[in-house]
Amino acid sequence: SARVQSESSSNFDTNMMCLSSQFRTTLRRQMEGKCSQIPELKRTLQNVERCRFTCEMKDTSSGHNVVSKQVFRLKDGTPCGYDMVCRGGECIDILDMNFV
Repeated sequence: SARVQSESSSNFDTNMMCLSSQFRTTLRRQMEGKCSQIPELKRTLQNVERCRFTCEMKDTSSGHNVVSKQVFRLKDGTPCGYDMVCRGGECIDILDMNFV
């Protein structure tokens, strides 16, 4: 059984696939914005793993393949699965959050 993934979901952790497509689209847009914030680096969104995402830049100008990566955390409270949210870069059960 071949695993088929649409282009829009390819970077997302499988646990996040239960989240609405509108949410994933908005989240992806914000992460891509964060990755491209530093103009001279022009990093691209590479990987989304639960509550962290990786921005990557490949530089082949020197004739060598230089890859630069930077990992960011999603903000606390960001949904990361069914009844799961981010806290401190980890995906936890929503009931473990402090609401008050």
